[in-house]
Amino acid sequence: MANRKLLYTHEKVRSMLARIGDLAVSHSELLTELKRLKIEVAELRAMHVKTIQAMRETYTAALARAQAHAAHRERELVRAWTGERDFGTTLH
Repeated sequence: MANRKLLYTHEKVRSMLARIGDLAVSHSELLTELKRLKIEVAELRAMHVKTIQAMRETYTAALARAQAHAAHRERELVRAWTGERDFGTTLH
């Protein structure tokens, strides 16, 4: 048994432990960054929801305005068609 070569020397073990420590630090930093990114995504989603809501409100207001304009135009046309025309005056 004395002739067997050691698989792991003290230097090799220390080196591996140092790398494990570095990996633990990297892992911790990665988890911190992941948490920050999740918070940022949540904020962006909230902004997106507010933007979509504002766009829908704007669309609804624009549609109501267009419908009111169309109804007014239709009333004006009906009034013009049913009224008497004075051929002595210009149309415009």
